[in-house]
Amino acid sequence: MNLRINPQNKSWAKILIADVEGVFRLGLKKLFSVEDGLRVVAQAGDCPQLLAMAWSFQPDVVLVQKEIVLNGGQGVLEQIHQESPSGKVIITSSGVTLIEEEDMIREGVAGIIPRSAPPEVFVETVRKVLGGEIVWSSQKGNGGTLLAESARYHRRPVDTLTPREKTIISCLTHG
Repeated sequence: MNLRINPQNKSWAKILIADVEGVFRLGLKKLFSVEDGLRVVAQAGDCPQLLAMAWSFQPDVVLVQKEIVLNGGQGVLEQIHQESPSGKVIITSSGVTLIEEEDMIREGVAGIIPRSAPPEVFVETVRKVLGGEIVWSSQKGNGGTLLAESARYHRRPVDTLTPREKTIISCLTHG
């Protein structure tokens, strides 16, 4: 399926991935590299990098980890939209409450996807968002069924850890 939705009539959509875990960014980059019509143009590991990359590359889709949004302070989603007005934001998260989900949708988020979702769900979510749909995990949205299907995949144990707990485990494993 070749998706030609880019406003500049390009044959591919530009994707920016923002996640604190480099291996997760790399995995998404590799996933999208084999897809027709989707290209990762930039990656960011924190909020300042995310905003700079959004301004520089003007992505069509921004896949951003929920923790980057939360740690970036008030108004991060608004700043992303200011830096890349045509970019659609998809939040990747280990867990989102219904209240958080509704707040994010009100702030202009076009999609929310669990980090534990299978690869094909990430691709399908990006394509649906590029097509103008709002994709979220509860049953209220247009894409509720897409993410409801992915809910049967259990969260990884590492997704339940806080950043501090991950640091401690990393220190223990490295001696």
